[in-house]
Amino acid sequence: MKQAIGSINAADGAGAATTPVWAACVALLSSVLVILMVTPFAPAMPFESLDGSWMYAMNHAVAEQLRFGTQIVFTFGPLASVYTTLYHPATDLLMVGGSLLIAAALFAGMYAIAPPRWRAWLLLLPLVLGLGVSRDVAFLFLPVLLPCVVMRGIERGRAYSAVVCLIAAAMAILPLVKGNFGVMVVLASAATILLGWRLDRRTVILAVAVQLIVMPVAWVASGQALPDLPRYFIAQGPIISGYTDGMSVVGRREDIVYFLLAAVALVGLSLLSGGRRYWHVTMLVAAYLFVTFKSGFVRHDLHALTAAVALAMVGAFLCIHNAGRAGVLALAIGLAAWWAISDPYAPVTPKSLSAQFAQSIQRPAVGLVTRMIEPEALGNQFKAISAAIGARAPFAGYTGTADVYPTELAPLIAAGSTWVPRPILQSYSVYTPALATANADHLLKDPPSRIYFKVDPIDHRYPAMDDGASWLPLLGSYTPVALEGGYAVLQRSARPPMALQPQDAQLTVARVDQEVVVPDWSEPVWVTMDIRPTLAGRIASTLYKLPKLSIKVRFENGLTADYRLIAGSTRTGFLLSPTVADARDFVALSSGNRKELLRGHRVVAFTVYGDSGTRRFWNSSYPVTFARLPIPESNETDRVLAAVQDPPP
Repeated sequence: MKQAIGSINAADGAGAATTPVWAACVALLSSVLVILMVTPFAPAMPFESLDGSWMYAMNHAVAEQLRFGTQIVFTFGPLASVYTTLYHPATDLLMVGGSLLIAAALFAGMYAIAPPRWRAWLLLLPLVLGLGVSRDVAFLFLPVLLPCVVMRGIERGRAYSAVVCLIAAAMAILPLVKGNFGVMVVLASAATILLGWRLDRRTVILAVAVQLIVMPVAWVASGQALPDLPRYFIAQGPIISGYTDGMSVVGRREDIVYFLLAAVALVGLSLLSGGRRYWHVTMLVAAYLFVTFKSGFVRHDLHALTAAVALAMVGAFLCIHNAGRAGVLALAIGLAAWWAISDPYAPVTPKSLSAQFAQSIQRPAVGLVTRMIEPEALGNQFKAISAAIGARAPFAGYTGTADVYPTELAPLIAAGSTWVPRPILQSYSVYTPALATANADHLLKDPPSRIYFKVDPIDHRYPAMDDGASWLPLLGSYTPVALEGGYAVLQRSARPPMALQPQDAQLTVARVDQEVVVPDWSEPVWVTMDIRPTLAGRIASTLYKLPKLSIKVRFENGLTADYRLIAGSTRTGFLLSPTVADARDFVALSSGNRKELLRGHRVVAFTVYGDSGTRRFWNSSYPVTFARLPIPESNETDRVLAAVQDPPP
């Protein structure tokens, strides 16, 4: 970064203004703070939760050199640790090195666009980063800086070659951290080419060449084979396209209003710096706000804090870039909107802010010292925590090939089992037909010897909908051998892998808000639905999200229950009746006493309905196919059930 700063100072020397010494000192302090905040010198350790499991699994996948794009299909790539900051001995160097590159590029870019006499305002950058813990805010903003630095260099008579290379290199690794970061990278690269091709072709070629070199080098450095790089990006398609419907959560409407009002004001203020001359600033600010809007409000829970801090980041950027009253006003608007959105989630007070900021500096500083004094400390801590996680039943002691449904991968891997993952490694992410088919095919082509299975859907989804298509090969190729720790332990049968085949399909056409009668069969009922959005719905999904769909099921005893319905998950089919609520119910499907064990679980009718706006954004009619699902009875199943006490009512 010293070379980059030197390049900037040399360029400034050719201009009329120079950076005051006191401002340079403040800028130096800011650079140190940014590096400490972004670089995980004190990384997180493994922990047991839905998020903790996929973070642990992504690190383990890199350590085992599993192939991203084929064996691993997920939102994140082989450099996921740069985002998660979760420690693993095999990824620590990649995590620290990648984070350090991004931190240096972020600060150098801000330094380059700041007018020399305005560089004390660079202290805003660490202050904004201290407002929230989301790394999306900083990482997504990095591409915004590249076209701005190229143009600022042209204005001052000398391109900032070192800074351009630094930002381009950091941008190149962003899609390998998280696949959807590539959207902003592509947009910023295109803007750079359009802006600079006539004015400074050499710098544009340099920026593009650095990205084209660094990305494959980083890919190979993470243990991946170069031919798999295109497959990684292709595999991101269904993950990204299905996210809006599959993972949406409704939140506070006031948050949306505050964000949109502030976003319009910030985009308008960006035009005041010269709409024609700095059109790229307005375009990139608008794109950044749109992407962070989707990040914050599709899954509208604590993710809203990402969108809130993004407004403050844009305000700080415009303040530094514009260096005038409009910039200061932008900063005030960004901070006010951040406070309005954030305060209901965690009250914002001077005490809480100072404590949060101090922690964001103190923890990495102590971690850096610890790394230098006790280089073995992190490794020893990782081993101890992993051993404790892996001691959990039913995972402890098994070292054969295995996978776990739906999410708890950390204890399986920590126990020493040979993890043979399905491509979409956690079931809640299987929200499109392509993803469901990929996981089901895996159980037929490369099945592990053992499956740990339980029913634990997120967002109160219908239980059998998570990885629903995989239930056919699970029921056809695996036999229950135990019920332990809330899991059904399934062992692969000696015969070749096979999937159960639904039979005697019956097609009908149903309507939203209409009750549909389920056939009265003695066997379990398999159902597929094809619920699709209208043209207006597809547009709404792109810009924001669709109204949430739900399903109300009516049981044979007259009781009803409501669940979340994911439209994409219904097209490959799922077990509708009986309703399987836990691992014991799943095992009972292959029991000779299934009707008695699952009494009251048979679904006799269902109704699909939605939130406000459903009739406009979802097609009102949809085809439904019912089919019988003959499940072979197993004596082993009854032995397993007999060995477990009945759960309390």
